[in-house]
Amino acid sequence: MDQTTVEKILAKLSDGLLPVQEPEKTWGGYGSGNPCAACDEPILPHLVEHEVDLESTTLLFHAACDAMWRPTAAGSPRRHGAP
Repeated sequence: MDQTTVEKILAKLSDGLLPVQEPEKTWGGYGSGNPCAACDEPILPHLVEHEVDLESTTLLFHAACDAMWRPTAAGSPRRHGAP
């Protein structure tokens, strides 16, 4: 995971573009070609894609981006009541 991806995730969390809540369900499979919610790059068919179900939406992540998003979201001030 490069610094640019980390910065994108932090910015999206701060701007409210990525959720901070824990997913209800997560599914894994081959990439669908759709963009990753974290890094915006396509999730190509030879890569692992995580489909993350939240209360009101479903997001797609590269497996590595999902692994970065979850702990970063868990530590987000938004998750702990800050605006």
